[in-house]
This record gives sequence, C-alpha cells and structure tokens, in this order.
Amino acid sequence: MTEFLMTYFPVTAEFTAAAFNLLLALVCGALVGSERQVRQRMAGLRTNALVALGAACFVVFSTLFPDEVSPTRVGAQVVSGIGFLGAGIIFRHGFTIHGLNTAATLWCSAAVGLIAGAGAYPYAILATGMIIFVNLGLRPLVKWLKRKTRAGVPLTQEYRIVLRCDEKDTTKVRALVMQALSQRAVRVTGFEVQREGEVSELEIMIEVNDLSQEAIDGIISPLMIDARVDSVNWDALSEA
Repeated sequence: MTEFLMTYFPVTAEFTAAAFNLLLALVCGALVGSERQVRQRMAGLRTNALVALGAACFVVFSTLFPDEVSPTRVGAQVVSGIGFLGAGIIFRHGFTIHGLNTAATLWCSAAVGLIAGAGAYPYAILATGMIIFVNLGLRPLVKWLKRKTRAGVPLTQEYRIVLRCDEKDTTKVRALVMQALSQRAVRVTGFEVQREGEVSELEIMIEVNDLSQEAIDGIISPLMIDARVDSVNWDALSEA
C-alpha cells in the first residue's frame, strides 16, 4: 500500500505546492459562493467552489508539461469556456434579465482559481476579498442610488395584479379593472379568471413604460375601495 501511494502520489515539493494551490482555489471559491448561497441564487457555494477548483486544475495540468511553448494558453481557454457556464445562468422573464450578477461572480471565481492554481496566493486572496466586497459592500450603495435616482428602474416593467371577488360580480369587477387600466399608459399582456365555488380570482398581467410607484397606486386604489372586490394584491416581476 505504501509503495502504491509513493508511486502514484509522490509527496514532492511540486506535488505539495500543487495540492496547496488547489486547496486555496477551493476555499476562495467557497468564500465567494457563500454570499450567493445566502441570497439563494442559482450558483451557490458549491458551484463557485467547483468553478474555482476546476480552473486551478487546468493551470496545474499545464505545469505538468513544462516543455510546452506557452502554458498560459490554458488560462485563455478557461476564460472563454466559463462563458458558456455563465450563459446557462442568465435568463429572461418578460423584459427583466435575471442572473447577470451570478454569472459575473462565476466568471470571477474562475479567475481566482487561475490565480490560485498559478501559486500567486496574495493575489488570489486579494481578488477573493474584492469580489466579496463588490457583492456585499457595494449593495448598500446600489440601494441608495436606486432610492435617490431612477437607476436600475427598467424603462418597461411588468406587474401582476390579483383580485378576488364573488363569482356573480366577476363581469362587473372585470369592467372596473379595465376602466382603471385604461386611464393609464398600460398594456394588458395577460388575463385569467379562476373560479372556486362562489369565489372568482382574476389575475391580470400588465406592462408599463417608465411608470412611477404613485401611478401604480393610482391604478390599485379604485380597486381597493370597491365593495365588490374582496382582496387586491400586486407585485412587480423583477429580481430583488
């Protein structure tokens, strides 16, 4: 057993350095992914750790062939290859794009893995700290900018409005909704009525152009005060 381990796992200085590089890439990737995991994003702790570890493995692999002209070509292939993984996380819901920040985080995790795999420990640790700072430390600044300006507010936004009323009042409530929407720059993209016994639920999907919170309240208010409407709920279809 000892002979087998010494043959296939020689504890040399090069092997020890490579093992430490891989371990550092895994830890740094896990630290970066922990923030995404807490926020319940698609690519969390394990995904970022695997991306960083995989990138480091490619770099370590290139060092096994010192006679090659340019081992750094592996880094270029990792940069282009990680783009396909990031593209799988980005998706579109209506006019809202989701997953861009998570995809960018994966891209950065791959960069950390490359640096760690090359043995540049201070740079890998520094890059990890900066990535975490961007995802956590800059979040309050982004929220402040959104409150003070219209930064991040899409020109076109989708909303979902859900109303509940008696089944016998469905037609009148539907007319009330259309009247409220017709007074604003709103385009109806979906309308569905579900009946459960004597209760009807109306779900309306609308699309607005650069509409403020006050204008949305102006649409909802007439629906809330009408006695035929039992409940009104609405939400914006965008990523928090």
